[in-house]
Amino acid sequence: MHYSAGYEGSVTERTFNPYGIVNWKDKWYAVGYCHLRDDIRSFRVDRMRDIRWTDIAFQRPDAFSAGEFLIDSLLPDSGSQSNDQLVSVRIQGTPQALDDLCGHWLFSRTLVERTAEIAHFKLDEQSLYMHTPYYLLSFGGKIRITEPPELNDCLSDIAESLHLYYRSTGKH
Repeated sequence: MHYSAGYEGSVTERTFNPYGIVNWKDKWYAVGYCHLRDDIRSFRVDRMRDIRWTDIAFQRPDAFSAGEFLIDSLLPDSGSQSNDQLVSVRIQGTPQALDDLCGHWLFSRTLVERTAEIAHFKLDEQSLYMHTPYYLLSFGGKIRITEPPELNDCLSDIAESLHLYYRSTGKH
């Protein structure tokens, strides 16, 4: 196949053994062995061109999960940072809301402890303020952040900004 690394990226010719295909955030990814890099890699399907079959026989490794490989390669590994680089996040909520929260792609990887009414996570600061507040807003009053207080401030600022925006656009 010919593969374009990005919007302006160079095109490389690769021989690829496909092990699986995964949809992640509305994009399709093929996961498999890349002969050019001599490693398992993932490739966005929309960036593949001139795909041709070869006579190369291969076998997918036993118990290989294309989905797990892709998630592991795309998301930061919480174990790769020391605990003092991570921010402690404690969220109180209904059992159902906490179940949904703990099943989320980001939070499931960062869960430290879970009780019936509280979930404790350790997140890197970028994820904490880039992704987390917007997702947490979707829970409405079903959850309450008990730590850190700055996350509450961030949620409040976002909610206020949204309120002002939609209040002003609703007037004719």
